[in-house]
Amino acid sequence: MSKSHLNNLTETNEEKELNKQQSDENLEAKSLKIQDEGASGAKDIVLDTTNEIVEALEQELSERKKQIVTSFQLQELNHSSRARRRSSVNSNFVIWSRAEQHFATGSDEKDSIKCISSLTKAISLKPTECKYYIERGERFLQLCDFQSAILNYKKACILDPDEDQYYSRLASIYYIKGQCLFDCKNYADALECFSRAAEMKPDVIGYHTRSVACLAALQRHGECLALLNKRLNVENDNADLLIMRARLHQLFRNDSLSFYDIMDALKLDPEHSEAKTMLTALIEKAENFKEKGIKLQLLGKTQEALLKFSNAIESNPGCAEYHIFRGALLRQLSDFNSAIDDYLVAMDKKDHDYSHDVYKEAQRQLLLCYNDFAVECFSKGFYNEAVVLLNKAIKEEKNEKGLYINRGDCFFRMFEFDFALSDYNQALEIDPKDCSVKVRLSVVYNELGLLSYADKRYVQAFEYFDLAIQCNPKVAVYYTSRARARYMLEDYEGAKYDVTCCLFLEPSNRSIMSLFSRLYPDKCVENVLQSSTGLLVAQSVQQAISEIFPVLWSNYSMDLKGSKDLAVRSVLPPINERKLTLCLHEKDFHVNHIDRKLQSSKKVKKAFNERKSLEYKGPRISTETIDKQASPSTERYKFGKGGSKAVLNQGGSKSILNQRTRIKVGTKRIAFMQA
Repeated sequence: MSKSHLNNLTETNEEKELNKQQSDENLEAKSLKIQDEGASGAKDIVLDTTNEIVEALEQELSERKKQIVTSFQLQELNHSSRARRRSSVNSNFVIWSRAEQHFATGSDEKDSIKCISSLTKAISLKPTECKYYIERGERFLQLCDFQSAILNYKKACILDPDEDQYYSRLASIYYIKGQCLFDCKNYADALECFSRAAEMKPDVIGYHTRSVACLAALQRHGECLALLNKRLNVENDNADLLIMRARLHQLFRNDSLSFYDIMDALKLDPEHSEAKTMLTALIEKAENFKEKGIKLQLLGKTQEALLKFSNAIESNPGCAEYHIFRGALLRQLSDFNSAIDDYLVAMDKKDHDYSHDVYKEAQRQLLLCYNDFAVECFSKGFYNEAVVLLNKAIKEEKNEKGLYINRGDCFFRMFEFDFALSDYNQALEIDPKDCSVKVRLSVVYNELGLLSYADKRYVQAFEYFDLAIQCNPKVAVYYTSRARARYMLEDYEGAKYDVTCCLFLEPSNRSIMSLFSRLYPDKCVENVLQSSTGLLVAQSVQQAISEIFPVLWSNYSMDLKGSKDLAVRSVLPPINERKLTLCLHEKDFHVNHIDRKLQSSKKVKKAFNERKSLEYKGPRISTETIDKQASPSTERYKFGKGGSKAVLNQGGSKSILNQRTRIKVGTKRIAFMQA
């Protein structure tokens, strides 16, 4: 025993030494490995990352298989009651050999029923063999006994959970069974089968599409759409899924979303026949809506036409022309914000391609919409907002005189005469023959001249009045104002010329008589006008008027025949008017003067009708003050009926006009003088 004990000890010592040597070798190998890793660290990191991804995918696949196998609830298979009598392989080799004989016999048997009987005997003898269940499952499948085939394949998956082929075949059997149930309109059970198949093989699109079809048949469109969205998040390059979702959107009456899905499908597969058919149907539907909208608009049914154009945009949102149609209707309904949005969307859909006709038309209509919106703001007294809108329009189109005229009118109402003068001059530069611009310039120059005269800057006042006469020589009061300025500058001959011009244009002008009596103390009006000097003056005035206004005109309205951009043929139907609406017309500049004349006539009639008798001995002078100077502001401008008023020199450097200045300048304002 001692000798053997010694031998054991020596053996253990030798083993320890060997283990020690092996450990040393392992340490050296590890150190070498660390050095190698330090030399090629980036490559190892990439390999490790790839291996980790592969391992994660394999682990996910194995977990999914484990969950599927765990979910199987197998009933006792037919003719397999003896399967529980298990025996050891080593001790029952004869039994297993017999099982193989039954399997071979069943495999060679053409009759499926006899084959199933033989395979059942083989399974009874050897219940752990997968191929027996697979073969029997195939024979059940030939008999269209899908449930038995599924049970056999489930058993095979339990026995060999790592065999991916069994899961694929089981999923296909579920698919076949589900398709048969679907054909029999048993959609609920078919959905269960397709869901099982998709659970086992989620990469097969057909299983998911059939599930979607079942949900659609069951009218569960919400779940159907959710399932499609989930699949498209995973597989966004499948045209068939996009077409299916497009059909679902049409069921929900979301033609716009359907259109975009069809376009995405055609990008993936330009030759997709179903996508082409659906796209053609949507385009035809949109065209029908457009034609109905045009007819309704021509009949005056604007709201119904607006609805049709909205439906056309919903059916074919890629067509920018429909936005132009709807924008024109919205502009007619004074819904300017929505109209502007439509025009901007139309321009965006053409990618701001300046050479495209639809883009040009959208830009043109946007300009008109900005102008109409500005006129609407102007009519309600929102002059600052009107200026902002006109600035946007001028930014897009710098060669349209009507926009400058309207912005000048806004500045005129805001008493920003310098800005108004600049805009009117710009409009006159674009169209030098436009008489309405000259009338506006004369009004502004006259107002500036009156302000300069009130500040006793007579030279500057004379220059402004002279410019006003050059722009519009038909107005008599301009000559009156210039005559007073010349008189203050001691230019008596020039003052006589202006007085004669004023009397030639308006012989009944009483405001000039005080100055006339000073310049012609011993003459009457008829003698002055019939004299040689008067005839020469009349001839010069007529010549000046004929040069500025070669054709008599009244109630001037602005058209756009001279605009090259707006002369292009429109894509719109004849419902569109291509005229810029003006903020002010010529009559608006003179309406205040007319009102003052009417008020004066009423006061004269009232004083005449209510005059006191000659026997009346009471006071005959009115106690009302003629001019209320107690007020800190002086009202000088009033445009139109109910127009805005301006306050001059509230704390400014310019002096407030007093009663004496009013008498000198005269009560008539050239801004509102009749032509």
